[in-house]
Amino acid sequence: NEDGLLGFDASPYDHFMISYVNKDRVLIFEKYYYSGDFKNITSSEILIQEQNNTGVHYGGDVLWSDHYDNYIISIGDFASASSNAIYNTRPIDTTVYPGKVILLDDADIIKNIPHTGNKESLPKKNILAYGFRNPWKLSEFRNYLMIFDVGMNVYEELNIIKYDDKSKYFGWPYFEGIKTTSDIYNDIDYDLGSKISIYDSKYENLESFVLDNSTFPKFTYTHVPGPRSAIIGGDVFDNFNSKYNFNVFFTDFISEEIMSYNITNNEVNLFPIENIWGLTSLIIYNEQIVVSTLSGEIIFITLP
Repeated sequence: NEDGLLGFDASPYDHFMISYVNKDRVLIFEKYYYSGDFKNITSSEILIQEQNNTGVHYGGDVLWSDHYDNYIISIGDFASASSNAIYNTRPIDTTVYPGKVILLDDADIIKNIPHTGNKESLPKKNILAYGFRNPWKLSEFRNYLMIFDVGMNVYEELNIIKYDDKSKYFGWPYFEGIKTTSDIYNDIDYDLGSKISIYDSKYENLESFVLDNSTFPKFTYTHVPGPRSAIIGGDVFDNFNSKYNFNVFFTDFISEEIMSYNITNNEVNLFPIENIWGLTSLIIYNEQIVVSTLSGEIIFITLP
């Protein structure tokens, strides 16, 4: 399924981070220290490890944040692709990590994390954002964080955070994209309130918290017409002289197209590509789009 190496990024301070899944389906984030160059590793430490019994939806991206001078990581909801996924409470449970994007250290930065989930456990103090299904890739642009979240059967999401001291809830599993999961999957009795509670006197119940605090994606697309199946992020053009300046570029796992979303005017563009699919990552390098594929290729794409 999604086993093996998932993410890598390096800091300016003689250490780098990788994320990987071991043979026991444990998602591990391990920090390596080196002297001189990457090959001369002096020590390592495992910072987070999370058991995933389904073998899918690990998330697992690693991003060095220039804004926070720290690592940001993503963790999926660990739920299978079955219809029961909309009843998974982990993405909204602030006492656990699945379904979250977190800052590895400096937990005192985030101030407003609500207490949902296990009453006997304390909320995690380093949650930048939560309410995700499978936040597969992250990208930072100045004081913005792009989170590319894989949906279930209908919507794929580009979510954008402007950094501040507030943790933000992005809707899953109450919302997929811009619609409620109860509407999408025709469950008129949909209610997570019996499965998870919120311990905050400001809110009558969990649903009132969701309705008051949900942040919606900046851009979504559907699986049809397609075929499309999973959003693969992503990078931002940061070149004043380029006509693509301020465009977020991303793609989909099985669609033969590159997409872009302009964060200043909301313009969306599609760029068809031929005989390239199974895309697993996308970055911008020297004004080109660089993608990796499931078959192990690295492909350079020149935009028109």
